[in-house]
Amino acid sequence: MLPVYQSLFKSDLRIWIYSGDLDSIVSTLSTRSWIKALNLTIVTPWYAWNYTNQVGGWTEVYSEMTFATVRGSGHQPPVDKPGQALTLFQHFIEGKALPSF
Repeated sequence: MLPVYQSLFKSDLRIWIYSGDLDSIVSTLSTRSWIKALNLTIVTPWYAWNYTNQVGGWTEVYSEMTFATVRGSGHQPPVDKPGQALTLFQHFIEGKALPSF
């Protein structure tokens, strides 16, 4: 899949990858591992994002894409944590970074 992502980066698309931090199917650790293999430039280092004055998850912004987690969610964040998932989606649609504390 790495070549597919590298090709997508050339298309000037806004790309966000997200996952639940409790996902046992596609773990955050494995996702961060393949992202690291892409050798992307970090624009904003790993930080906790704010959802109703609590940690909604964590995110890292790269020049080519954004990776975000949804705290306390498994494989389906919109089902497990609909409020946090909606916040994530709204910020993606609006082209805004996830809120920090």
